[in-house]
Amino acid sequence: MKRATNGFLELKVVGPAAAVLAVEATDDLNSFSGIGTVMITNGARLFLDVGSTNHAQRFYRLRQ
Repeated sequence: MKRATNGFLELKVVGPAAAVLAVEATDDLNSFSGIGTVMITNGARLFLDVGSTNHAQRFYRLRQ
């Protein structure tokens, strides 16, 4: 995970090839909301959270 040059948060997602994962985020660890999906190719894929600049802190999880 790192901050991209445009200020968005960049997540490197690693998993089995062709896996489709839902990316969810929360500010408080109580209620997660879907913010996108990512399909793994070649073992890894980058996901850019374009909404990250609107939050002081954010937690993430992946669901299959």
